[in-house]
Amino acid sequence: MQCVDKSFWDKDYSTAENSILKSNNKRWKEYGTLYWPSVTINQVSFRGDITAENILEVICAGLATKPDVCLNFYKEEHIVYEPPSVFNKANMASVELLVGVVILLVSVNVLLICAYRRC
Repeated sequence: MQCVDKSFWDKDYSTAENSILKSNNKRWKEYGTLYWPSVTINQVSFRGDITAENILEVICAGLATKPDVCLNFYKEEHIVYEPPSVFNKANMASVELLVGVVILLVSVNVLLICAYRRC
């Protein structure tokens, strides 16, 4: 009963504001979850035909390190998951690109220095 007493702003529960319901109402309006069914995950609201699999997929997608539950879910749903790798060749820049960027930056700096000295 103590929790109920603390949540209402007045002793007359029939007319008093409830702080818990008021904060929930504020969140509903903020996240747009007034419409059911909806769920908010990481401050993003999802509405419509929501299943447990949809929610699990969204939660797993937001995790940097995937737990076994997510990996098993990916296998069951035939979702291809490759753990991120720092040394993945597809993510690495070529040597030619790096040399080109360095030459471009040095050239721009030299031009800026020359322009600065002439002024």
